[in-house]
Amino acid sequence: MSNPPSMTAGTLGEMGRQLPVMLLTAFIALAPGGMDQMGILAREAHADLAVVTSYQMFRIFFILLVVPPVLKKWFAARWFRSIERWVMPSASIQKKGL
Repeated sequence: MSNPPSMTAGTLGEMGRQLPVMLLTAFIALAPGGMDQMGILAREAHADLAVVTSYQMFRIFFILLVVPPVLKKWFAARWFRSIERWVMPSASIQKKGL
């Protein structure tokens, strides 16, 4: 799943204002894809390879270390269980053993 174009453009604009990074480097760093492909692309395009790989590594670590605990808490929330019973009433009946 890739970012919507407006979100990517907004992030690129903000990154260009806040950091002294070339637009090409920022675009490759924020592009979805494998870290190895983005590294090769950055090297061929003469972009800052360290910035691109660090952003890609941050993305991978974020997905692996932050997203699972957040999803676990989200799925354990009381409001999510009430939505689950509302959407799939047969699932709640099976849990009760009826």
